[in-house]
Amino acid sequence: MTSLTSALNAATSSLFVNSRDIDVVSQNIANTDTPGYTRKTLNRSNLAFGGQAAGVAAGGLNRFVPQELLRQFRAQTSVSESLSVEASALSALEVRFGNPSDENSIGALMTELQNAFLEAANEPEDNLLHQQVIQSADRFAQELNQSSDAIQEQRRQAELSIEESVQTINELTADIDQLNQEIILVKAEGGSAADLKDRRDALVNELSEEINISYYEETDGRLVVSLGNGQALIEERAFELRFERSNVTPQAFYDPTAGNFSLLNGIILDIPNGGPDQDVTAAFTDGKLGGNLRLRDETLPQAQAQLDELAANLLVRFGSIRDAGATPPTQSHYELFRDAGDGTGAVPAATASDYADAASAGANGEFDFVAVPLAGMIENQEVGLAGRLVINETFVNEPFRIREGTFFGPAPEGAPDPGTGDPRLLDTDDTILDNVLQTVFGDETTDLSNGALFLLGPGPADFGFRITGVGPNDQISTRLENAATIDDYTNSIIAFQANQLNDLENQLEAEQFITTQVENEVLGLSGVNLDQELARLIELESSYSASTQVISTVRSLFDELLAVVR
Repeated sequence: MTSLTSALNAATSSLFVNSRDIDVVSQNIANTDTPGYTRKTLNRSNLAFGGQAAGVAAGGLNRFVPQELLRQFRAQTSVSESLSVEASALSALEVRFGNPSDENSIGALMTELQNAFLEAANEPEDNLLHQQVIQSADRFAQELNQSSDAIQEQRRQAELSIEESVQTINELTADIDQLNQEIILVKAEGGSAADLKDRRDALVNELSEEINISYYEETDGRLVVSLGNGQALIEERAFELRFERSNVTPQAFYDPTAGNFSLLNGIILDIPNGGPDQDVTAAFTDGKLGGNLRLRDETLPQAQAQLDELAANLLVRFGSIRDAGATPPTQSHYELFRDAGDGTGAVPAATASDYADAASAGANGEFDFVAVPLAGMIENQEVGLAGRLVINETFVNEPFRIREGTFFGPAPEGAPDPGTGDPRLLDTDDTILDNVLQTVFGDETTDLSNGALFLLGPGPADFGFRITGVGPNDQISTRLENAATIDDYTNSIIAFQANQLNDLENQLEAEQFITTQVENEVLGLSGVNLDQELARLIELESSYSASTQVISTVRSLFDELLAVVR
């Protein structure tokens, strides 16, 4: 009798557990394509009373998650998202910059300007060729302006994306913190928190798209999340990030040590209970936030610095051609371009004292070459110059000045009239045009033995392009080296940007491939396999049928036993 009762209890418990297991399998099948859902299995244990087997008992739900693979997937996701953000921004810039062979690229327009000067030098009296030089110079300046504007627009977009990322992060951490509390409560009551952990994992995956994180789970089920520098983001509660969007200009930069001189804001972590808030900007190296910070503070300012250095060097080269036969402020000069800014950020070709020191005349009043170092003449005020460089209106209004130059003020008494009707102008032959070609576009020291002009400096070879110490906070490196001519430098900017984008895209492709591989491994181990679940369902149906058969058999035996007793 006892044996039959034990068999009946075992079969009954089996029916109950199999019913629960069938429900678990059904949930798995129903959520095969649900993002973030992990395959669940039912814990089973042997049921015994008084040392006697009494069937089977159902426990909680198991969710198998390969934690190290998942950790790797999240790290890879952060890296991929960061690269994707940068590649997208630089791709837009490449469209703006073009290739050196594109007719509207700054490289092609620089070559066009040089060719226009060559043609004008061959026929210095042809006013149509003077107009052509002016048009080419204007097209180049406009393209430089538009390229600078494109860079700053990308910086503004990065600033906006930083603000959006911070908002998203705060929302995600608040939701994760809420799930932490629910999981702790469910576990304390002995229930299964498997589905809650699925939801939490999905949120952590989203968080890893925004920033690089580290994390661990405590014994009570709470997930502790930290930033890249180890600073906790979620502990007993979720800490909040704070960011105030700034007005992005070429001169604006972020520097936590600069105080009020830093015109762009960092990301602040609010510390509860009166603790000091912390600037945690440096902790964000990957994810969308890390990528946008790098764009705003490094990559795009570098591109701006490259263009600004080109604009400043071009302005100085043109402005370095002077008539040494007169003294300031009446000295003739050749400033084809000027800074259209409001005075801040202007890049003077030289100061009045530089002109005075440089001016020298021979015994017969001939003009001599005078060398004055250019070091220090291009200051930090050049920041943003590429967006402000315009053609000098004097040349637009009087195209013949392409051949003859401009002047500062009234002609000095006794100054020779070179035949133009204005004694303040330079020579009317092709001398100045030849010297423009050598000074601005050449790579050799100009020979001024004819005494017509002088250069403020030893020649083009000394009009070097700065590599380091540029940008709004003097911390940017252009990474452009070995440019012999201004044409080389212009094309090196385009090549640098194209190569940088190509490297980023190659790296992104590699990282995305790894990310996909790891994700597939995670899904393969933790996701629902429909064939596996259907096979499991068949097993459970067979077990269920067997249990019902046992119950039917025991019932028959009980009936026979009762019949005998009667």
